[in-house]
Amino acid sequence: MPGLGGGELYVATVGTVAEARGRGLAQACLARSLRLAVDEGGFTRADLHVDSASPTGATRLYARLGFETARVFARFERPQGEVSASRPTEGLNRRA
Repeated sequence: MPGLGGGELYVATVGTVAEARGRGLAQACLARSLRLAVDEGGFTRADLHVDSASPTGATRLYARLGFETARVFARFERPQGEVSASRPTEGLNRRA
């Protein structure tokens, strides 16, 4: 488990295949990893990113393990077909 320095652990990926969800496997694995990070790695903080709209209940899992929301990010998407051929970047370089 590589740290970010300063005793901070970054959890890159947590996942459970659909057929195994609901059995507490992710919670058990993550709890064990966090315990080892504290006991053997000297980490004092853990950080992770999650899709807050996750339909799998990921945010509830992390809350049960003591994680709290620190920041919320938004990502915007637009299909390529909707970009105007005559002005593909109109408005992108404007400053507020």
